Amino acid sequence: MVASLWGIYTFYWQSVLVPSWAPAHINLGISLTPGEGRGSSPGSREMTLKLTATNPSSRKIYLLANAWQLSAIDRRQGLQPAFLEDANGVLLGKALLQSEKYIIDDQYATLAAGRMFDDDMIHPGETIERSILVRIPDTYSAAEVSLVVPVLTRPPDRHLLGGKRMMWQLNSNEDMVPILCRVVPQPDTSFLESDISCDKPEELSSKELDQRLRKFDSLMRVFSDSDQINLSKP
Repeated sequence: MVASLWGIYTFYWQSVLVPSWAPAHINLGISLTPGEGRGSSPGSREMTLKLTATNPSSRKIYLLANAWQLSAIDRRQGLQPAFLEDANGVLLGKALLQSEKYIIDDQYATLAAGRMFDDDMIHPGETIERSILVRIPDTYSAAEVSLVVPVLTRPPDRHLLGGKRMMWQLNSNEDMVPILCRVVPQPDTSFLESDISCDKPEELSSKELDQRLRKFDSLMRVFSDSDQINLSKP
């Protein structure tokens, strides 16, 4: 009997308790490839942007409003006139950038932005994906795709963020920033299905967003990913 009880306890510990303590987790995927069967038009090319999110855990996870941003990089051959100063600035800076002596990068012109997925739930082991057609001028030789996806381990409700809805917008520097919008109550409508009003949004820093989401779900995480992609000439 002792051995049986110990086996039940061990199973409950490993299968229920330990997974319930684990923070939210997803794996993000990015690819940007020539649009199949569509080709190019004079001065530009059509590409397929494919985004994926996989839940590798043993629990359901809940996506909040998320966003993607496509930025162009103009990589031109040439001698970087102030390479030493530029390289040291990159090495001492906070952003993950690089400096190349014989390449001049003109970064970044935002070409497109949008929502990745709806506010959604992903089952354990499930992958959701989306393909988006984007058009990129031939003048650009590379691009960067950036994603940001806040994830919860419990279903969002009216207690999340003080009853407001989180969305995203581009600021004056074309950086993606989180904002809070007012929910417009409607009878017989759930919190996530209610209309929202973003006429006077409250802009948040990444730290503020993390703190406010953590009050609702201590196991939440905000996932981000970016990928720089070479664009072969047609």
